Amino acid sequence: MVKIQIMSDLHLEHDFLYKTFDIPPEAEYLALLGDNGSFLHHRHRKEYLAFLKRQLEHFKAVFYEDAKEILRAFKHDMETAAAVEGDKPLGELVILDNSRFDIPDENVTVLGATLFTGAPAPELLDEYYSTTREVCGLDAHSHIQKHHESATYLTDTINAIRYSDPSRAIIVLTHHGPCSKAIALGLGREDTPDEISYRYTSDLTDTSAWKSTNVMLWAFGGTHFNCDYVEVSTLKRVYSNQRGYIGECEDFDVGRIVDVTPPY
Repeated sequence: MVKIQIMSDLHLEHDFLYKTFDIPPEAEYLALLGDNGSFLHHRHRKEYLAFLKRQLEHFKAVFYEDAKEILRAFKHDMETAAAVEGDKPLGELVILDNSRFDIPDENVTVLGATLFTGAPAPELLDEYYSTTREVCGLDAHSHIQKHHESATYLTDTINAIRYSDPSRAIIVLTHHGPCSKAIALGLGREDTPDEISYRYTSDLTDTSAWKSTNVMLWAFGGTHFNCDYVEVSTLKRVYSNQRGYIGECEDFDVGRIVDVTPPY
């Protein structure tokens, strides 16, 4: 059994809680699925990296959704300090950028990606391209391209595992949402072609990645709405645990853990 604390959208930049926001370790693994802080300004960047280092001191591994070069440099510096300068070894920082991580001594694989979002319906494309703002620093065309890359990676990797290691359990961690059901997004938000459907979630429910019974958990963020349910057709747990902006998600639980047990 693998236990993970999963959360996202902490938005520590809004109340500058980098130093005081506490994540009590209730499991060996922590997943931070995007929109947790800001790297844009030096003051934020310094405190945010210090926050991440504290998590690496308490968890065996931290799964972090982002692909910024600053994170790769941070990871390299931490590993160098441990190897060369004799600093206390930290947990592993696993950057979720179309990535695979096999949990040691468990028949469980974590796949991670930002995911981004696909194109809206054809009749909405002109409006989409003319009105959408940058998301994750990308314009609308680049955002859609990145989505196809992530969706293809997840589909190909899940299918490969399904055929080569059919008893292996898969955990998928993304920032953007993978489905457009009301239970996942919040009642009434699934049909509105606006911020949610354009920019923070896509519908992958017709793909083999979603339908695979090897995928036992799909966790995500980005929507500022929390869900936790099991899809009957695939027995997949669909999960989000988002803090959101101050006072936004009252059901957020920093200490909540999710456990995944391979089916065989």
